[in-house]
Amino acid sequence: MDIQPIATQISKPRFFISLIVDQKVDKDKPNFGIRALPNLETKFVAANTLIGIDKPKDQMTLFENQEIKRLEQELKNIRHRILKDFSVDIEDELSLVLGMNVSSKYK
Repeated sequence: MDIQPIATQISKPRFFISLIVDQKVDKDKPNFGIRALPNLETKFVAANTLIGIDKPKDQMTLFENQEIKRLEQELKNIRHRILKDFSVDIEDELSLVLGMNVSSKYK
């Protein structure tokens, strides 16, 4: 993938050449043992990968649910407090968020 269409066009023959060079020739097999080359027209795309794609608002991903968002926000708040004040006990904070006792095995 490249932003310049000419770069994707140049990539196709270079890729074909690398596939051909890696083939093992066997004169006793049909087609000398050379496998058919793949169709690369849809594999090489001219696009800008540095910009995101707008997703529909109603499209959900595997990790989008309210409980995960709530935990993420709480962890962000804890991280902010910890970085702001190093005297905060990390284990106590994590225990509050996760709802379970988190103890260090190194104590």
